[in-house]
Amino acid sequence: MINLDCISEYCKKNNIVYGICKETYFENVKKHLILRNHLLKGFVEQDILKRIDAKLTMEDTTNILVFAKSYKKEFLFKKDNELRCRLSDNAIGPDYHITLFQNISDIIEILKSNYGDFNFKIFVDTGPLIDRELARRANLGDFGLSGNIITSIGSMVNLGYCLISEEGSMSKEPFCNKCNLCKKCVNSCPAKAISDNGLFDFEKCISYISQKKGILSFEEMKLIGISLYGCDICQKVCPKNCNIPTEKIFSIDDAFPKIKEILSLTNREFKNKFQNTAIGWRGNTVIKRNALIALGNLKNKEASSILKEYMENENEILRETEKKAYLICTGEI
Repeated sequence: MINLDCISEYCKKNNIVYGICKETYFENVKKHLILRNHLLKGFVEQDILKRIDAKLTMEDTTNILVFAKSYKKEFLFKKDNELRCRLSDNAIGPDYHITLFQNISDIIEILKSNYGDFNFKIFVDTGPLIDRELARRANLGDFGLSGNIITSIGSMVNLGYCLISEEGSMSKEPFCNKCNLCKKCVNSCPAKAISDNGLFDFEKCISYISQKKGILSFEEMKLIGISLYGCDICQKVCPKNCNIPTEKIFSIDDAFPKIKEILSLTNREFKNKFQNTAIGWRGNTVIKRNALIALGNLKNKEASSILKEYMENENEILRETEKKAYLICTGEI
């Protein structure tokens, strides 16, 4: 039996909360996954059975350790007159897939030093199981109206989990935070992706739209605004995200990149700049597409002149996006 009390100091120091999920099979979500599986192709595991049965990933799984780490940022810089787009808090700085994976790896080493060797597999947004459902079952928090899990350190958290071959225990259950149904997230979402009955339409979500491939519609382009990647609107208005620890950001370039610099990147330069960030996986074309959309939504003369440079771009997605963005920028649409 592994007791998690020995990792409490490490987790507190690294702003991580944790819990244990005793179940390894999740039949109750199977129907829901089947209905939405085709919509999430490229984002999640397509084998439904792997998404509901941990033992298909690691045969001797007994328990699942679940972790949540805050990514909320505090901006300590002044804005300027440069043409800039915006990153969501989650995309600022080093890739959370890497940093949280390392945190969980450290935790496993602490547990091994106390309890000996055991089998394990770590996943941070890359595993087949449903992270938020695991967090709920591990009592880390509960679903808010926005669809996010609200933990004791808010809903602006990255989730990770570790399958282990041993039984786990804790002296004290984690605090399960609850949504207070204030509906601020519902009322603030520009895309109306959140409803007050708890149903979340991820296809309307700005974060989802900013990450999907291809040419976007005029409506989708207008919704993105100046977002290069992601959206924090529903998170920023949530009362559960007040008065929690934040990471201080001192450079405007880290949170609001210059659009002209993004558009000038070659594929190699894009990889060098973003390969160790959360947006690197999405690729140069999608990020440049979003930068062009941001120019359109800025609606000024400098933005329209830069857009003209992409009128004959050899990349069809960027060329067609420029045409639409130019119409938005000049007020024709």
